[in-house]
Amino acid sequence: MKNGIQDLSEFEVIDDGLNSAFFHMEKDRELISELENLKRPLLRFYEWEKKALTYGHFIDPHKYLKLECAEKLGFDIARRPTGGGILFHVQDFTFTVAIPCHHPNFSKNVLENYHFVNSTVLRAIEEIGNFCHLAEKRETLPLREFCMATPTQYDLLLHGYKIGGAAQRMTRFGFVHQASIFLSQAPWDILVELLYDGKNAIETMKKVSSHIHISRDELKKKLILEFT
Repeated sequence: MKNGIQDLSEFEVIDDGLNSAFFHMEKDRELISELENLKRPLLRFYEWEKKALTYGHFIDPHKYLKLECAEKLGFDIARRPTGGGILFHVQDFTFTVAIPCHHPNFSKNVLENYHFVNSTVLRAIEEIGNFCHLAEKRETLPLREFCMATPTQYDLLLHGYKIGGAAQRMTRFGFVHQASIFLSQAPWDILVELLYDGKNAIETMKKVSSHIHISRDELKKKLILEFT
């Protein structure tokens, strides 16, 4: 707020807490449809009421996932309104950033939008004493359908290992960026059961991804400070 006038670049912060995968993905789907009327950028935090997996808008999950097995194992399943591959939400920290087209950091270049969001997250993580960096280029790997197996440009890396996933949907009115930061090792023994060619997929994910030791509360606090 400057001289009594609200700065439209100031972020609104929302915490939607625990809910189903469907609820959270629909919430972001609505954000995309409402970008035209979004007056201020938005930072939305949310958590999963049980272990979940989400998959990109253009992914056919039946090709890669034993969906009946996933449901039996207690996974909540939902399609994201953004792109990207399959992502497992077991011990991760998730949030969404929505940026209207009038925001000074909005770009028509998707990679520039990725850089803006992830460089902001990087500053927050570095404040907590972690030595991370952004990936300089996209790696050419065979398992693009799995987020944890595919480092892309401007992904968050710790000692060369991917510690976060992101997917974005842009319209002429702005963009919505969904992000996940891995807070613990994935439950590989469970995941291998619900993937076709699970052993190969898991081995690739293990070689590429890792996790970061940060408490949820501390990370949330630092992200709010950096974005707002």
